[in-house]
Amino acid sequence: MSDFISRQQDVLRRIIREYNTGARSLNSLIINIETVANSIGNLRFSEEISPLILSMEQINAAMIEENRTLTDLEHGSVTEQLLRLEELTMKINQSAKT
Repeated sequence: MSDFISRQQDVLRRIIREYNTGARSLNSLIINIETVANSIGNLRFSEEISPLILSMEQINAAMIEENRTLTDLEHGSVTEQLLRLEELTMKINQSAKT
């Protein structure tokens, strides 16, 4: 199982890297994070990342509704959520190894 989770971590890193380079929209980022989380199938992981995804979804909805790009504050918030996501995936991977 840990090999599978490690591969999913790699997918998440690629998705985040693509977002950070502008190759992926925030909406696409969110959808792909949800897809990876669902494929991992770990209830604890899903519960822990739900607030991170919700935060990004709220920012994305505001951007779409107001037809604008990210503000600096929103960009910082998304970056923080992505760092927390990386920490959670590492924690899940470690628990899968034990």
